[in-house]
Amino acid sequence: MSEELKEPKNRAPLPNFSHLVYDLFEKLDTCVKSPHIPESLRSRKTKIIEQFVQKWRFEIGDNIYPASRLIFPNLDKRHYNIKDFTLIKFILDIFQVPKDSEDTKILRNWKGKYENRMRSNKNDLAQLLTGVIKARRGAVLDRPEISIDRLNELLDTMTRPETKPSDQKKILTEIFNHVDNIELKWFLRILLKRKLMGGMDFTFFRQWHPDAVELLQLVNDLKTVFWELTDRLIPLPEAGRVIRVGRAFRPQLAMRPNRTYDQIATLFDNNFYIEDKLDGERILMHISLNDTTQQHEFKYFSRSGTDYTYLYGSNYEEGAFSPFIKGCFIDLKDDTKEIRSMVLDGEFLVYDNKRNVILPFGALKSASLTRLMEEKNDSEDSQETQVYFVVYDLVFLNGTSFQDKALKVRRNLLNKILANPIPNRIEVIKYTEGHVGSDIEAAMRSAIHDNREGIVVKNPKSKYYIASRNLNWVKIKPEYLEEFGENIDLIILGKRKGLKNAYICGLRESLGNDRYRFLSLARIANGFTGQMYEEIEHSLGSKWVNIRKTQPPYPYIDLGEISSMVDYWVDPKESVVLEIKARSIDIGDGGKRYAAGTTLYNAYCVRIRSDKDFLSCSTFADYKEIKTSKSRHKTEKTHSLMSKRKRTIVTEPILAKQSVSSKSSIFKDYIFYVLSDMLGEKRYSIAQLEALLVENGGRITKNDCVALADGERLVLLSDKITFKVTEYFNKGLNVFRPGFILKCLQLKTIIPLQINDILLADESLIEKVKKNSDRFGDSYTSPIDRKELRMLMKGIPKIKLEHPLKFPLLYNLFKGLKFYIARPCYRSPFLTNVMSPYLLEVIVILGGFLTTDIFQCSFIIVDTSTTFNYSWLTEEATIQDEVGSLRKKLGDDLPIVKGVLDKVPRIVEKEWVFKCIQEGTIVAADGYNYIG
Repeated sequence: MSEELKEPKNRAPLPNFSHLVYDLFEKLDTCVKSPHIPESLRSRKTKIIEQFVQKWRFEIGDNIYPASRLIFPNLDKRHYNIKDFTLIKFILDIFQVPKDSEDTKILRNWKGKYENRMRSNKNDLAQLLTGVIKARRGAVLDRPEISIDRLNELLDTMTRPETKPSDQKKILTEIFNHVDNIELKWFLRILLKRKLMGGMDFTFFRQWHPDAVELLQLVNDLKTVFWELTDRLIPLPEAGRVIRVGRAFRPQLAMRPNRTYDQIATLFDNNFYIEDKLDGERILMHISLNDTTQQHEFKYFSRSGTDYTYLYGSNYEEGAFSPFIKGCFIDLKDDTKEIRSMVLDGEFLVYDNKRNVILPFGALKSASLTRLMEEKNDSEDSQETQVYFVVYDLVFLNGTSFQDKALKVRRNLLNKILANPIPNRIEVIKYTEGHVGSDIEAAMRSAIHDNREGIVVKNPKSKYYIASRNLNWVKIKPEYLEEFGENIDLIILGKRKGLKNAYICGLRESLGNDRYRFLSLARIANGFTGQMYEEIEHSLGSKWVNIRKTQPPYPYIDLGEISSMVDYWVDPKESVVLEIKARSIDIGDGGKRYAAGTTLYNAYCVRIRSDKDFLSCSTFADYKEIKTSKSRHKTEKTHSLMSKRKRTIVTEPILAKQSVSSKSSIFKDYIFYVLSDMLGEKRYSIAQLEALLVENGGRITKNDCVALADGERLVLLSDKITFKVTEYFNKGLNVFRPGFILKCLQLKTIIPLQINDILLADESLIEKVKKNSDRFGDSYTSPIDRKELRMLMKGIPKIKLEHPLKFPLLYNLFKGLKFYIARPCYRSPFLTNVMSPYLLEVIVILGGFLTTDIFQCSFIIVDTSTTFNYSWLTEEATIQDEVGSLRKKLGDDLPIVKGVLDKVPRIVEKEWVFKCIQEGTIVAADGYNYIG
C-alpha cells in the first residue's frame, strides 16, 4: 500500500540538535512584542523561519525531513510508548530524587496543582522537569553534543515494541548526558509530543515550499511532503494533487447553515438527498490488493489523520473489524477488473446486539479494544457489541480519483461494489430523495422521534471537496434548549490570574483594507484540563504583556469595561483560538461591560483550535447573526406555539389554583382590606388576592372603619408603602404583606407571624413576632421559600474564613433551568418522592425548577439505574416506555419557528446532573444522552 519515495541527498552531514534549539526554537520563543520595534511580531517570526530554511538549504541541502521529525513532534508518526507519569518516574530514578522531597511531591501531583504552578511560571511539564534536573546537575558546560541523526536513531529505538522500560531509561540517560539545560527542555517537549512552533507550523511549511501545506493536507505525512517538495521553484504536479491510497487526508465536512428548510431546498434546486447524521467516528477506509498474496490490505484513518489500522485490522485475519467483512465487496463486472485500490468514506459506530441500538460515540474504542483482546485470547466473541461501518461515499477506485465525479455517480457505483452488505457490520447509508422544505421537516421530526443525531442534506450533483466545509453538504441537528447552537471560536485577548485562571476571549471585527480590531466577549474559566492550560501557556508564555505596565493598543484591542479585571493581554495575531460552548447570550448589565455589548452565559472551553488563528476565528458579524437569530427565535416562539397547541392562559399561580379548589374556611374570622398587588416572582393583582380570600372564608372591605363582629379582625395587606398605607399606619393599624396569606393557604392553617410578613407594625408587635424566630429571623415553626431564604441570608453577617473556599458555592448552578423528570407513563404527584428523591432535591436546592410540560422544560432527566414496576396502579411500565412516548410527542408536536423546528429539550441520564455539580458549571450534555 506504500508508495516508493526517493530520498533527496544532502551536501553536508546533518547538524547537531543544538542547531535546531538555538537557531529556531529559542529564537521563536524569545521573540516578543516590543513597542520599540515597528515590525509586527508575526513578521519577525516569519523572518526567523525564512532565515533558518535558507541556511539549511545553503549549508546542508534539500533533505530537511530528519529535522522535521523533531521540529513537528505533533505530526511525527512515532509513538514513544512513554506517558507523562512514566517519564516522571524515569527522571526521579535517573537523578535519584528522594521520595519524600518537595520536587517528588510536585511532580507526582503536577496535573492537580496546575493553577498553583502557574504562579511560579512553571508553564509546562517539560519546564518543570528541566527545573528539577537542573537543580541536581547544575549547568552543563562541557559535554559531547548529540546530532540530529543520533537523536532520531535513539527515538526510533524507543518506539520498538521489544524495547523494555529499562532500555528506555538507558536511552534517556544517554540523551541527558549530551544536552545542556536549554536543549533538555526542548527535547522533553519533543518526547511529550508538544507543539513547538507556537502557531507558526504552516508558515514553516510555506517557507520550505509554496505547495507544502496543500500536500500535507492530502497525505498527512512529513516524509512525503519534504521528500517530494525539495525545490521551491518546481510546483506540485497536478497528478500529485489527488488522493493517495494509504495516505491520510482530511475529508469533506458538512456545514450548518442559518437557513429555513425551504431555503435549504431552494439551495439544492429542490433536488437533494437526505441521510441520517450518525453519532460515530469519521473514518476513511483505504483498501489495496497485495500483488504477492492477492489479498486485500486495509488502512483506517480518522478525519484528523490518526491511524487506527492497529485497532481495526490490516487484513482479513486480524483486528476488531476487518475479519468480519470478507466477501462484502464484489468485482466490477462491467469491465471484469478486480478491486485493486479503493478509498471509502464513512462512519464507525458501535452496535448493541442485545438492545438493537447504536451506542454513543464514546463506546467505540472500548468495544474495539474488547474485541481485539478476545481475538488475542482466543476467547468466544460475546457479540454483545460490534463495530459497524456505515459507508456514505466512494472517493477513489483502481487508480482513479472520484473527487470530481458527482455524488449521484459515486453513490451508484458504491452500491454496485458493496453489493453484499453485512447487516450491522458494513452497509451503505440509506437515503431518501427530497424536493421541498416539508421533506426536510418530516426527516427532522423522524430523527427526534428515533433519537438520532439529526440529518445531512446533500447535493447529488456536487463533487467531493477534500479538507473543505461547504454548502454542498448541510447538517441539520435538533436545536437544543439551553444551548447556544453552533459552538463559537474565540481568540484569547487577555488573562485574569487566580486560583482558577480565566481567559478573556473575543471576536474579530473587519474594518476593511485588511485592517481588524478585536472585541472582548466572554471570560472563560471552565472546561480546561491541565494539559490544555499547559498548551496555552506554552504558546503564549513569552507573549503576555502586563496590563499594569503597558495598556493594549486601542481600538485594535478593545477590552471594554472589563479591562479592570484583566492582568495580562496578548496580541491576537500571536494568540490561541478556543472553541467555546455556552448556554445562551447574556444581554444584561454584566454583558454590557464587554466590548461586544453582550457576553456568553455559562460559557466553557470545549477544545483548543490549533488549526485556527486570528484570521479564522469567529467574527463580530458572525456573532451578531447568531444573536439576531436567537432573539428572533425567542420572540416568535410564543406565536408559533399557539398554532400547534391550545395555549393555556394562566391567571393565577399553581398554589392559588390548588387553594381555591379546596374552598376552605381558614379566614372565616377575618376581614381583609387589600391595598396593593402582591409583588415578586409570582405576582397577584388585588382582584386575585380578594378572590382567594373570599373562597377561603374571608370577607373583603374597602373601608378601614368597617364594623367588626365579636371575634372578627381587620387585616390590612400591602407590598408597597404608599401614602394611604402610611396614613393607616399612623392611625394605629398594622399592615402585613400578602405573602403571609399564601403561606397560610399552603399549610391550611393560620401560622405564627414572622418579621418578613410585616410591612409596617408597632414596636410591641414586632417584639412579640421576633420570639417566633431565631436570631437571624428564621422561623421555628414555619417553612420558608427560596425568596425568604435569600432575604434572611442578606441579614446574616459575613464571616471571614480561615481557609477560603477554592470554588464558589453552587446555589444558582441550575438557576433559570426547568427540569422534567421522566417516570412511567402515568401522572401521579405523590410518586415524586418515590422516584429519585435525592435527585429532585439536588435540582431544586441548586436553583432548578421542576415542570410537567416537556415543551417548556430545559432538560428531561432519566434515572437509568432502576426499572420501575407500579403494577398495583397500572400495568407494568418502564422508563424506556416513558422516554419513547416523550420522544414521539416531541417529534409529532414540536412547532415550526421561523421556518425550522423549535428547540427541543435534551434527554439526559441523571449522571449529567452530578457531573455539572462536580465541575461547578453546566457541562456539555452530549456525552450523557439517554439512548434506551
